[in-house]
Amino acid sequence: MNQEWDFAEQKSETNDTVQDLKENQNLPVGKDTIVTLDIFLVPGEGADQEALEKALAMFGYAGDVSEEEGSSDFVVTVPEVSLTAEDIWLHEERVTKIAIARGFTPDGWGFFEPD
Repeated sequence: MNQEWDFAEQKSETNDTVQDLKENQNLPVGKDTIVTLDIFLVPGEGADQEALEKALAMFGYAGDVSEEEGSSDFVVTVPEVSLTAEDIWLHEERVTKIAIARGFTPDGWGFFEPD
């Protein structure tokens, strides 16, 4: 695994983003707001997509290459996640650890706006 990865910084960015969603985007942040979370991964040199998919599946995750034209990102889709920093981070940290060990770098997360 990439020892250089700064998980503390990544977690801090997630906390800041969720706080911004609450304060500036007026989204109903909290346990009662459920979203489908997309976690974006960028393949690096020697990235092994097959190994990534197998490892993700072992932890109940699934994903695929982005459908966006010109993108080589791999998108992990996590259904039914509460819109809280804690719940997002739980999945983001797991997926990041799996991804880095297989040559992918995390590149953020997103979701469709809740109803």
